[in-house]
Amino acid sequence: FVGLQVSLPTAGVHQLYFVENLSGFTGSFTFTVLPGQPHALGFQVPPSTYSDNRSPLAIAPLVAVQDISGNLVVIPAYSAYPLIVMVSAFPTPAALYPTSAALSSDGVASFAGMTVQGPPGQVYTLSFTLPQLPALRGLNLSLHIADCPASLSFLDHLEAATMRTPMAVGASVTVKGWEYRPD
Repeated sequence: FVGLQVSLPTAGVHQLYFVENLSGFTGSFTFTVLPGQPHALGFQVPPSTYSDNRSPLAIAPLVAVQDISGNLVVIPAYSAYPLIVMVSAFPTPAALYPTSAALSSDGVASFAGMTVQGPPGQVYTLSFTLPQLPALRGLNLSLHIADCPASLSFLDHLEAATMRTPMAVGASVTVKGWEYRPD
């Protein structure tokens, strides 16, 4: 097999099976792909892209160093360097917590409890970077702040309801046949 290439392989053990048509000879070849050089930051799990402006993101960003194929690159020397997350918010600045997380021994930085606060309806770009490796491609996430995070509190066995957060004009809530329209 001259010139055989595997494009963007996932790290791990792979097996190549082959059949020679004239003689019917079959065989296989097992090979292992190791992670390549650090190329970019990537999400291990896709995080939430919406926030209610009060609570931590439902799915926290898990950020890792990846090779060009998206394989996790664990390099123990990097575990002491913090991943720095910055938020850019145009036109309004946002409050962000936490602003950094260290790479763990498994090569992943968890931003558990991440909250972003700003005006409802605003879209923010969270930019994840690793300043100690400036050649590494950074990672961006668009985060939307909900227009009207509403919650209901029910009284008298669902005969009455009160709104804790005003609803936008044109929105409605229906609860077992009871409907509320703010307009």
